[in-house]
Amino acid sequence: MRKAIAIHGNLRTFLMPMRENGSPLYQNFLDSVINPNLDADLDVYISADVNDFYYDGYQYYTEESVIECTNNNSFRLYDKIKIVPVDEAREIIERELRRIIPNVKYLNVIHGFEASSHPAYEKLLNSGMAGAGAEPLINQNHKIYDLYKAITESKEKYDAILRVRFDCIYSGSFDLNRYNFHDGVIYTPGTKTIFCFDWYMMGNQRNMEIFMSLYERIGYTTEYQVWLLECTGCGTRSVEDWDKEKNPREGNICPFCKTTGSHFSDITISSEHHIGRQAILSGISPSYGGVHVAVYRYDEVSNDSVDKLERILSSEEIKGHKFVNYSVDPKSKGERIL
Repeated sequence: MRKAIAIHGNLRTFLMPMRENGSPLYQNFLDSVINPNLDADLDVYISADVNDFYYDGYQYYTEESVIECTNNNSFRLYDKIKIVPVDEAREIIERELRRIIPNVKYLNVIHGFEASSHPAYEKLLNSGMAGAGAEPLINQNHKIYDLYKAITESKEKYDAILRVRFDCIYSGSFDLNRYNFHDGVIYTPGTKTIFCFDWYMMGNQRNMEIFMSLYERIGYTTEYQVWLLECTGCGTRSVEDWDKEKNPREGNICPFCKTTGSHFSDITISSEHHIGRQAILSGISPSYGGVHVAVYRYDEVSNDSVDKLERILSSEEIKGHKFVNYSVDPKSKGERIL
């Protein structure tokens, strides 16, 4: 079987020792993702960001970058941050990835891409819909699109492609030989109706090219507004696509148990909705991939604290650097100079 593994995003905790056992996170990645598929028929494609990665006791950002956070989450930052020139950061990333990961056919460390250059940027900002920040959504899909172009331009034909990110921990392994990769299916961490979790995805080349090229179509979900329903009455947690003329959000009434007090969150432009909606439009059924996954943060989520965030940001090491705090509202971001 000809296989490709496509790795994208910021390295973040990939090189960091895990809190549980001191082993680097990348060892879990090798055991779960690479080693079960390692043979002469495996090619690895990598599109990484030059910023936001752990190395040798620090979280690295480059001199021209912006330190980023979402929803004031302190677990998105390491205790100590170091600012370095772009060339130094790129050299560390390229050296470490080539040392750790075998069968690398393509490696691109991206610097200088501006999300505002995307044709849908203003549309996302002005849509009045939520679910993701415009910059993070575009940046994420830009790296995946970079991998899509590298694979298509290689002229290689693969029976299976597995797309993963760097900063996840896996319980289980991806042996691509045990899946049935036909045109009607992709494998993902799970779904909630039209909401498809995006931490990994695998399928045949035809199907994966549809989803890996979503960068070309970002923003199309504004035509299909959806909400995450969380009902305190019956416990329903679901993503719903309602007729706007019969919107149960009025009065916060659960459409299932008819009680009030439900919470509705607009997630129309989320990455998960882009994927789930594309699956519907393409006639492809997302199926559970059988491997549990979680994002491995710089700190336990339970330790999240605005006070800790401010303590990290007060370091003399990053004084004068720009900081941005995103939210799920594409128009909302707090910017300041540290």
